[in-house]
Amino acid sequence: MSVLKIGTRGSDLALYQANLVKNSIEQLGYPCEIVIIKTSGDIDQRDFKAIAGDGFFTKEIERQLLAADIDIAVHSCKDLPSLTHRDLPWVAYSEREEACDILLSKTDAAIKTIGTSSPRRKFQLQSQFPNAEILPLRGNVPTRVKKLIDGNYDAIVLAKAGFKRLQLELPEGYQSKDLDFVTSPCQGILAVQSHQKHFWLLEKIANPELSLLAYGEKEVLRLLGGGCHLAVGIDLKKLKFSFYENGKSYEVSSSTDVYDFYTEILSTLSDNHTSPRVILTHTLSHQLKVAKLFKKNGLGVTPWPLMDVQSVLLPKDLDTSKLKPNLVFTSQHAVKIYFMELLSTYGNLDALQKKSIYTIGKATRKAIESFGLSVTADSKTADSTTLANTLKELQDSITYIGNKDSAFREKLKTDFIEIYQTIPTSPFWRGWQPAAGSSIVFCSPSTVKVAV
Repeated sequence: MSVLKIGTRGSDLALYQANLVKNSIEQLGYPCEIVIIKTSGDIDQRDFKAIAGDGFFTKEIERQLLAADIDIAVHSCKDLPSLTHRDLPWVAYSEREEACDILLSKTDAAIKTIGTSSPRRKFQLQSQFPNAEILPLRGNVPTRVKKLIDGNYDAIVLAKAGFKRLQLELPEGYQSKDLDFVTSPCQGILAVQSHQKHFWLLEKIANPELSLLAYGEKEVLRLLGGGCHLAVGIDLKKLKFSFYENGKSYEVSSSTDVYDFYTEILSTLSDNHTSPRVILTHTLSHQLKVAKLFKKNGLGVTPWPLMDVQSVLLPKDLDTSKLKPNLVFTSQHAVKIYFMELLSTYGNLDALQKKSIYTIGKATRKAIESFGLSVTADSKTADSTTLANTLKELQDSITYIGNKDSAFREKLKTDFIEIYQTIPTSPFWRGWQPAAGSSIVFCSPSTVKVAV
């Protein structure tokens, strides 16, 4: 019997979690070994807000899954990116550890500086400690605790789950206090991921109820265009939600079922509880400009996402030596997925610096610019025909990076790298129904097919 390889980061916490999974699988009769993989999040110690995209702690591990260098991966569930790969399903493992944050500090000492790199925690701390300076804090759990004891901070905030799993103890003169914060989606949950061909094994060790809860919390994060940069907290078990944006706080606490809870969240985000409602069949982040226009005219906006985006990028497509001089992107999804994979593979985007980049739409241009690159030209009206006609003479020197079903690809035949596909969204959102009297705006032909 071949030995199954379990990929994980190399921190004490990651190894502890990977060994839990290893023991469970070996009890089923399948021998395993641990493979340590260094991720971009381990290497890049800048504050999270300075790093583009998400999946800092998982991309390299997922790439080794796709290449079959490992068979299974173990992650802290909250680290998994909001855009998942079609061939890499995951489940929640065992039980959820306490999903709360803790404040570590000197006993009875004044707190003037607090360490955290979480945007959510930063906003939550500012309300409880308005006079304290919130400073960036990176590193694994023992490293963060050491920075506190060395006097770099008066206090730090950690997830209680990691502190408990490592059975850490504070020295005399220090204290730990539970914070009444709504925590990050999936905080305290372990995720086990594999290639589709090994999913049968994941099902043997999965916690089905916890998996559904985790999928739901990830869906709420995705609804907002989620990633590590968002200051959002969600707990579907307690039906609590918090979101902080542009200095404004949105909070929901409910004792009803999850679909009523979803409606309350969206009503709160729309800042309009009583007006006629418009239903958009995409996530709020994908149709933000349209949503703002409706709200400006007194209409409440509710997103009802009926289509999902999944990465289909393969490791062989990351060979930048095969790229043509001119690159075309027609979707911010393609930009984010492709650029994050390049960063996790090469550590930089140097191979793109001398390329001419053409885009469609402001959102795609902004996505390019968020990674520090410039756009040669774009079609601000999202007109594939116009861009295709403009680039017709360059046809043989273009690599189009995007979706195989895009209108641009139909207009102009070029080299092509398939990055993502759109599929019907999770049953979580399809189970929610718009309120009577709502007006539905279908954002694409495919959403009509799903709805009817």
